[in-house]
Amino acid sequence: MTAIRFAALAASASAGTEPLNTLSEKLSTGLTVCGLGMVTVFIYAKLWHRLGVVTDIEFYEKRYSGKSAALVRGFRTLYLGLIFNTVVMANVTLAMIKILGVSLGMEPIVTIVSAGLITV
Repeated sequence: MTAIRFAALAASASAGTEPLNTLSEKLSTGLTVCGLGMVTVFIYAKLWHRLGVVTDIEFYEKRYSGKSAALVRGFRTLYLGLIFNTVVMANVTLAMIKILGVSLGMEPIVTIVSAGLITV
């Protein structure tokens, strides 16, 4: 059992929030998916290097041509640029609100405005 898995199980057991077997299954699945993703990075890195591409868009330009390539690039632009980034930023903002709310007692709106002023 890895240290992360043990810590998550211990935290869940002490808080009494979720049955151990359910948490263990979720954690195992997440670690497996993450591990498989990392393996594919190393497998495909050699192939992408052999093709002479650095980004996924360069790969799509070499793999597809014509209207289908434009359609794939357009879809990925909209999906990653609008939908995926919005979801990621919402999760990061929610995490920041929760952490600063507990640690510093800050209200959600104050947290968001402070982060906005710091980053701009």
